[in-house]
Amino acid sequence: SSGINAEYGGSRFSSTLNSVACVYPLVKKPMKIAIIGQSVFGADVYKLLRTQGHEVVGVFTIPDVNGKSDPLAAAAQADNVPVFKFAKWRVKKEGKFQVIPEVFNQYNELGAELNVMPFCSQFIPMEASRCPASGRTWVRMPSTSI
Repeated sequence: SSGINAEYGGSRFSSTLNSVACVYPLVKKPMKIAIIGQSVFGADVYKLLRTQGHEVVGVFTIPDVNGKSDPLAAAAQADNVPVFKFAKWRVKKEGKFQVIPEVFNQYNELGAELNVMPFCSQFIPMEASRCPASGRTWVRMPSTSI
């Protein structure tokens, strides 16, 4: 099986990824993090953040496909982390995109200090991107080279 086994910031990390380009300690102090993303890459980033002592307060991912949960959702559910599966975060009304209040409220109630978006294929409204206490959202995509 291909993949990496490495050490980052004192944490051991194993991944099915062939690259370490986007996997490294994101912050120095433990934070409350909302993860918005999907795929094996998303699950790998989720696991890394937890090994570094961060509290993942919620995972937002795509709905199940053909009855199968996304790997990120499955990893979070196995740890009893709240998982939200929304098809979209916004709708077009009167020619403009608007955040779906029910989706945003569930996100906002988690009190995330930072958003991490590993392999996020959804359009996330700016309201959510600016909402964490740090005012930051980090987007990470898998890379095929270091």
